Amino acid sequence: MCKTSVTSTQTKPIRDNPTSQWERSIVDLEETLQGTEFRHNLPFIPVSSIAAQYYCELKVDHEYTHGEVPSEAKQEGSTLHDQLLEMESTTRENLIQQVKERPICIASFLIGAKINGLTIAGIPDAIVFVKGKPTILLELKTTKRELRLWKDQEVQAKTYALLLERMGFDCSSLQIVVAKIKRSKELQPETKVEFLRKLIKSLLDRDHTRHKIEGLLSDKSQLFTLTYNHEEILKELEWAKQYWLEKREPIPTNQAGKCRACEFKTICPASLA
Repeated sequence: MCKTSVTSTQTKPIRDNPTSQWERSIVDLEETLQGTEFRHNLPFIPVSSIAAQYYCELKVDHEYTHGEVPSEAKQEGSTLHDQLLEMESTTRENLIQQVKERPICIASFLIGAKINGLTIAGIPDAIVFVKGKPTILLELKTTKRELRLWKDQEVQAKTYALLLERMGFDCSSLQIVVAKIKRSKELQPETKVEFLRKLIKSLLDRDHTRHKIEGLLSDKSQLFTLTYNHEEILKELEWAKQYWLEKREPIPTNQAGKCRACEFKTICPASLA
């Protein structure tokens, strides 16, 4: 099993005579992500920003206008995330080779495509390739609250699946999975790693019922398997792109609880806090 990620410092396309569409998409990705300018002078739209529009679009606008504000919760989530998904860096050339040759390859790398007037890119937490085909797209989310799936998390995972499809990967057997785990300083690093190892094994065995996942970390985790619908996610992106093409102003949330928790509540003109 290979577990790898492509370093973000590699900017020059690698020309190694790619033979398939997905190989060419990886090699030519930098060219794909150039040539257009969207709101906030972005050359492409991060998948995470599109997902965040479904939490509060005005907050997304604030983050680009004023800068993202760090918080203890974000730091805790990032630390746990890195512990669970630690990977070895590699080159895109080696990535292509490993995906093609390894029976099982777990990778995290930048994917992107032009879709209906938007250029979109992002890095999924983990893509499990089996015999060269993406079989599992895994997104890991941490929380201190209830273990439920939110709309923004669902949109993010499904957008990654759409990008893989547009890049030419065979997604006919792709499972989209969002694993949620509660942040806890009591959890030991080895417990977290064992959780991820067993989770991926159970997904590969297609043995991923709720009680199996609960058995890994008691009541501290929950698994959501999503159904990929091409037209459904395209419809979501059609709504989101109107903001990036500057055809409308950002829409604020109508939930006061989100405003109370927002780091921009003291400067946001639409805050309900």
